[in-house]
Amino acid sequence: MILQDTLNKAKKLFPQKEAVVCGERRFNYKEFYDRVVRLSNCLRDFGIGKDDKVSILHPNCHYFLESYYGITVLGAVSVPINYRLSPGEIAFIINDSESKILISDPQFADLVDSIRAKISEIKKIIWTGENKISKDGRDIQYEDLIKEGGLKNFYDEIISEEDKAQIYYTSGTTGRPKGVVLSHKNVMVH
Repeated sequence: MILQDTLNKAKKLFPQKEAVVCGERRFNYKEFYDRVVRLSNCLRDFGIGKDDKVSILHPNCHYFLESYYGITVLGAVSVPINYRLSPGEIAFIINDSESKILISDPQFADLVDSIRAKISEIKKIIWTGENKISKDGRDIQYEDLIKEGGLKNFYDEIISEEDKAQIYYTSGTTGRPKGVVLSHKNVMVH
């Protein structure tokens, strides 16, 4: 079983049942599924495919969950980043993981601005929430992508349980943080 199987099953069995509550926002399984598909289509249009990395700098909310699934649907690998780390550690993780895209909450705009020059391999910075951020041409608004993203689910990649799903970085107490790779099977069993 792979990660998106859980979402596919929930959408099929409970399309109208409430799936996600985040503050005042509520989504049923079909609505949540559609947002995930729209995001993954946009990521695909940006060139993200199997084994590509996408970093997520975000607190726990529906945006994080949508990103979590939207990335893995493509066979890509999510790299969740602890936002309590120093700017230098965050830049190191983004670069070490070879992430191509960063999805971030606007509350971290100052932090991201402080490392922009150090994360030059990031093609796009996708900002969630209502605040419009545009600094250097890489900035895109998440909700704009969701509106533009198609609902056609046409992924060609074969994803297996053994494929990489996520990379979590250790605390780095004995040096630089090290990436711990989890497969779809690792995550599902956990």
